[in-house]
Amino acid sequence: MESLLLKALLFSAISHSTDSMQTQPSLISAWQSRSARYGSCFDPIRRQWLITQDGDHGPTVYRAAALTEQPVAMRITHAAATHGLGYVTCAQNGDAYGVSYVMGERQPYATIVRLFVTNESITVGEPVTDLQGQWYSSSPTISPDGSRMIFATDRTGGSGGTDLWFIERQVDGTWSAPQFCGDVINSPAQERTPQFVANDLLLFSSDGFGGQGGMDVYLSVFRNGTWQDPVPLDNVNSAMDETDASFAEDGSVIFARKSADQNGQIQYFMLPRLSADSANE
Repeated sequence: MESLLLKALLFSAISHSTDSMQTQPSLISAWQSRSARYGSCFDPIRRQWLITQDGDHGPTVYRAAALTEQPVAMRITHAAATHGLGYVTCAQNGDAYGVSYVMGERQPYATIVRLFVTNESITVGEPVTDLQGQWYSSSPTISPDGSRMIFATDRTGGSGGTDLWFIERQVDGTWSAPQFCGDVINSPAQERTPQFVANDLLLFSSDGFGGQGGMDVYLSVFRNGTWQDPVPLDNVNSAMDETDASFAEDGSVIFARKSADQNGQIQYFMLPRLSADSANE
């Protein structure tokens, strides 16, 4: 099943990059808000989208059963000394993680925490021990089989800026120490908002690989123990910032775009997957 999905998604990405018809993304009207919304993921267990929204007291999480549905707020409970919640990621085995803030020596830091999710509520658990520290750790994405998590961090040992790192599930259920994802998908600039589509297929955003300007969305495949050269999704990317990309079940690309005006409004868009017939026209 996953290999068929992988082929479909790769075809979709390549078609979007080369299609002379230049299919244009459409605005997801139901998801627009005066407050910034970003960090969406699809929860495969409860079959709903989870979306981060900025609020007066920090980020929180909303849910929507469909792209046409107005998101509603989830009930958030903190079982640990954390505050705020965003960038939720859910695996097919039921594991869920997100980003919350813990107090450091001088200021709060974004860190990755365990989550317990129901249809209408989220309980925020303890931070992942090996990811705690005086640095930024955000945008986790967990592979569909729950064996690996990739996240963005500014810790030392990377290529510069924020980079993509990973941890792996151990036999005893704990996570490994964090490891750098390598220079192929990291640059001296910024890499952000990774999103697993399959166990060996990753979407992420970067402003360090050329592209059309600002943050652009890229796709990479994991082969022979390493991530392969990132491929830009040209029909998604523009001179503005494109981030938070993911694939819907039908192969459509869902992503956030930050406008270039003074307000810097973030809006969600959807680019439908091209069929083989339309790609060959």
